[in-house]
Amino acid sequence: MIKFVKNLYCTFAFLLLGANGASYVLAQASPQPSSNRMESEFKLAVPKGQEDALWEYLAGHYSTEGLHEIDTSLSSRTETEIFVDQYFDTPDGQLLKLNVGVRLRQRFLGDSLMKKLVQLKLPGNDSSGVLRQEIKFEIYENTKRGDRLAMHPFYRYIRPGDRDEVNRFLAQHNLKAQGLRPSIKMKQQRSRVYISEKGEALITLTLDRAASAYFPYPTFTELEMELNEIRYTEGDSSERRRMEQINEAFKQELLAAFPGLQQDQTPKYNKMQEIVGASIWAGIADKLSYMVLAGLALLALWFFIKTEARNGRPRLVKMEKMSTQKTEAKLDKPVSGQVNVHRS
Repeated sequence: MIKFVKNLYCTFAFLLLGANGASYVLAQASPQPSSNRMESEFKLAVPKGQEDALWEYLAGHYSTEGLHEIDTSLSSRTETEIFVDQYFDTPDGQLLKLNVGVRLRQRFLGDSLMKKLVQLKLPGNDSSGVLRQEIKFEIYENTKRGDRLAMHPFYRYIRPGDRDEVNRFLAQHNLKAQGLRPSIKMKQQRSRVYISEKGEALITLTLDRAASAYFPYPTFTELEMELNEIRYTEGDSSERRRMEQINEAFKQELLAAFPGLQQDQTPKYNKMQEIVGASIWAGIADKLSYMVLAGLALLALWFFIKTEARNGRPRLVKMEKMSTQKTEAKLDKPVSGQVNVHRS
């Protein structure tokens, strides 16, 4: 019925608006295509204790006033957001081994949820890790009745029209979406400096304070220096090279101001998995439910043994007494055909 109404609607659009108008309506009626972009970013590991000083430097040195000393065509603004990322992986950690990231991302500004989407982060065609492919998909909001895949822990977030495309990208790395399950969950406070050139987005500097969503909440901080994805993807080779040179100059300037910064292109998912895997407390927390069940079983066993030790001897004496009474009763009972003689 819905399909019939949609086709009827598009037919009227063709008659009233012509071919161009009908094409527009059809595009709006169909699921919007995912975005497929190349990202180019430096990732710098930030030593503990330097986070606040680094952000103060970023917000001041790369303010519009500070940038005008470099180039009057540059300007900037700052913003702080909260991201909550639920990562997915196979039970044997195939994505972790391949440096592939699949996540459900929620973006908050203050207490308001601004955006939800699914992201695939795939290795680029360079060995440095600076270039990565990023594909974004809108969330599957209005679940269709009878869609059995909507019960799947990962597919439930993917619109039916996007599922083949998701599988196509994952298949490049011999992965299947059907095998994905929730893995780690991460919360990030992202303080950003958006740098523009002549009003057009150029580079984003992001101080990213990441923490696991689960006890004992291990953390790490990194600085991301990311070229604008749209501009970089759509630019020609000379424009990309120019943008890369600007980013490299900013990186060298930051390394000179903060010698403790170290370039580390390890994906966030891999980095957090490594930290969690090395944490004894995280290992204990991961198995806490099993440990609680085992503890309750041991407690029940101990209580049973203690109760038996306290009540076991009186019960044994009682059973022996009952056995003796039964034996005496049998001895006193006359045997069939026996005559008792009483002498006076």
